[in-house]
Amino acid sequence: MTKPTAALLFLGLTGCAAQLKYVDRWPLKEAAARAVRIDVTDERPADQGGDNPKAVGIARGGYGNPTPFENDDPLQLTRLVRQATADALHGAGVDAADGATWVLRARVLKFWMDGYVGYAADAEVQYDLVSPAGGVVWSQRAKGHEAGAVFSFGAASDLLSAALAHLASDANAQFRRDEFKAAMSDESYPALPGGGGPRSGELRSSPR
Repeated sequence: MTKPTAALLFLGLTGCAAQLKYVDRWPLKEAAARAVRIDVTDERPADQGGDNPKAVGIARGGYGNPTPFENDDPLQLTRLVRQATADALHGAGVDAADGATWVLRARVLKFWMDGYVGYAADAEVQYDLVSPAGGVVWSQRAKGHEAGAVFSFGAASDLLSAALAHLASDANAQFRRDEFKAAMSDESYPALPGGGGPRSGELRSSPR
């Protein structure tokens, strides 16, 4: 039996529920001097989860027949992105607290998997740091990517989970930079129009 045929039979025998996970890597070693409140929103395109918050990709059978790949819980994606973002902040010595006056907006622009035997999973989040005065003082985009062969829903979940881990690594590297720390230390820093400006940029992930 060929692997595509086996994949087709797998689709016929089991449900197509994603089992995504994120494993924390950067626990706070001491009390943080700074904290932010993380605000996550799902702003993906309509055809890639925007019209169905449970959807995280497409699984295909042996003949390429598509089947939606979904979380059981429509809030699972935003919870995982919040967890990954908090972990990335912890690695930079910043805590995540609901009562913080600083807000880190995390807009999920992409979190999707598709392919046929060989799959690609991509995650993309736009981060905007909002001061207590209400202005965006720092803006950055982080991305995560993972690719590989997928012949089971477990492998598909692992692929998406790896993309999320890469995104967290990108975000952590950005949160460690002096620009982020300087933005948090100066409440009078003027807002960047539209979240852009000299501190805006993009950080891309590196394959493992």
